[in-house]
Amino acid sequence: MYFIYFLRSESDPDKTYIGYTTNLVKRLKEHNSAEVGHTVKFRPWKVDTFFMAETLSAAIAAEKYFKNSSGQEKFKKYSGHNNPIEAFFSDQKIGRSFGRSTFKVIGNQVVVVSDK
Repeated sequence: MYFIYFLRSESDPDKTYIGYTTNLVKRLKEHNSAEVGHTVKFRPWKVDTFFMAETLSAAIAAEKYFKNSSGQEKFKKYSGHNNPIEAFFSDQKIGRSFGRSTFKVIGNQVVVVSDK
């Protein structure tokens, strides 16, 4: 399983970063210890929200979706929610594609299950 994660800078809360990993705790430590050049300037970071993908290709597709301007605009509508990723996906139809991926809910967790 892969985590698609959204980080928020604690020093500049307007700065966010989106990525994917198989180990979210380790990856956050890397962002906060200057091992990731792109995020060094706005340390420290905290996990704002995350969801999971079953395959690497689905994780990459989901990350690309949320990094592109259309995905960012759609996701901004949910930034005021306690759990923005849950709010975003609850407005989507289960099995509907977003970007190149489809998703389903397993328990309380949203999981990206395929890429097209």
